[in-house]
Amino acid sequence: MRYVLISDIHSNSMILDKVLKELEKEDFDEFIFLGDYITDGQASKEVLNKIKSLGGHIIRGNRENYILNFDETRRGFVNYDTIADTYDSLSSDDIDYIKSLKEYEMLDLKGVKTLLIHGEATNYALTMEEFYDKMIETFDFDLCLYGHTHRFDDTTYRGRRFINPGSLSQASDTPSFKYALLEIGEGITLEKRELPVEDHFEELVEYYKNTEYYKRHLIWSTLILLLTRDAKDYPCRFIDYFETQKKDFDVTNRELFNAFYTKCFEEFMREVTPL
Repeated sequence: MRYVLISDIHSNSMILDKVLKELEKEDFDEFIFLGDYITDGQASKEVLNKIKSLGGHIIRGNRENYILNFDETRRGFVNYDTIADTYDSLSSDDIDYIKSLKEYEMLDLKGVKTLLIHGEATNYALTMEEFYDKMIETFDFDLCLYGHTHRFDDTTYRGRRFINPGSLSQASDTPSFKYALLEIGEGITLEKRELPVEDHFEELVEYYKNTEYYKRHLIWSTLILLLTRDAKDYPCRFIDYFETQKKDFDVTNRELFNAFYTKCFEEFMREVTPL
């Protein structure tokens, strides 16, 4: 059996379409989708519907959980309106579909006990080994397929194999759009596939800048494009910078919060090569 592993699309329908076109030449049995299909762009609904139509094994990630746990009281805050934008773009049927997705799934793939999980727990692990240990302590598996880190991984640890195909949208290891082909038969073989960012970046920027999402969320959109260009996690770096600057700042006043957030972004960008 041959599987296509895709994770962390983050609404990037342009690259998803290119990959699907590439896969028309491939012989494979099923898709395995590992979460975070939405947010960070205008095409969340489009991407979600494409995945639904492709079928296979599909689990939800933390970005899907953001929508299920949408907090109306945070609407109007610049750092949450990106989520509100995605929430507003989805229908009740879309949200019901997200609800129907499991947070993890256990499969028997040709006798290989396989765990599918997005891997949000990596947010709280000091090391990848701690994440591996947590999975081993929680689940019984031979193979763990996960996402979330936006980094390709193929590691054997304590007798289990851990595979992350990387991000199809916002890699934080090397600047390429990644997915993988997994074959399970007599053994397990993995083929990493990459589309170099430099071959598609100008087209992506033009595509992104022509969306209403980009115009409404210039700060976050800029950070996402910089991450894509450089494979450096500028969004998290900026969030960390903002957190260190705000200290005792009143974060309950929306206007003051948004002005301070914008000021911090302007300061942060002084150290970053612009688009």
